[in-house]
Amino acid sequence: MECSICFEPYGLLTKVPCITTCSHTYCNDCCTKMFKAESKVRCICPLCRSDVKSFRFDPMLLEKVYKEIKESEMRKVIMGTCLQCEKGLEV
Repeated sequence: MECSICFEPYGLLTKVPCITTCSHTYCNDCCTKMFKAESKVRCICPLCRSDVKSFRFDPMLLEKVYKEIKESEMRKVIMGTCLQCEKGLEV
C-alpha cells in the first residue's frame, strides 16, 4: 500500500496512512502538507476534488499496513533476500 500523492509505501512510524473525510487515504506527511498549503480549515482532495475538512489515523488501516510489512519481510527471508541490502543470498 502506498500514498496516492507521494507514491511512498506506508509505514508504521513514517508515512503513516491517514483517512480523509472523503474516505481516501494518504500518508500523514502529505495530509499535513495539503492542509498547510491550503492554509485553510479544509482543503481539496487530489483524487475526488471534494472538500476535506480533516484527516485521522485509522487503526484498522494501520493493522493492514503492519501485516503487509511483515508478509513482505517473510517473503524476503523465504526467498533468501538480505533484509538490509535486499540482495539475493546464495542458499
